[in-house]
Amino acid sequence: MSNENKKTMQEVLAAIGVWAVHSCQDNADRSITLNGEKMDFLRMMTSEVNTSYRTSMSVDDLERFMLTGKIEPGFEGQVLHLIDETPTSMVAGAVDQLATKKNIDAQVIWKNLAQVAIEIKSPKKFWDAVG
Repeated sequence: MSNENKKTMQEVLAAIGVWAVHSCQDNADRSITLNGEKMDFLRMMTSEVNTSYRTSMSVDDLERFMLTGKIEPGFEGQVLHLIDETPTSMVAGAVDQLATKKNIDAQVIWKNLAQVAIEIKSPKKFWDAVG
């Protein structure tokens, strides 16, 4: 098996894992804790995507982006980082957290993110499985 096929296979398996975790979380308590502390995936993700950018994306900015799929001027770099480099598990946690907070179906957020991935021509095959 070539390295490219191995990478694609890993991305598909990762996508299946995200959907399985998401399905399980639909039927369980959505709070994920670490050492007894509830994890704030949205805050963690803003820290992840703001690395090396002049303009910082706030949690409110991140939520607005995830809910609408619209990239605000000045946040193009953060969005590219989120789509192409942020660990899938962190994105899944943030999607779940935001869906719970706003009382909406998480698939709406996943579709918004997948649509942005298509628009920016993301090379990450994970988004093909989501969209």
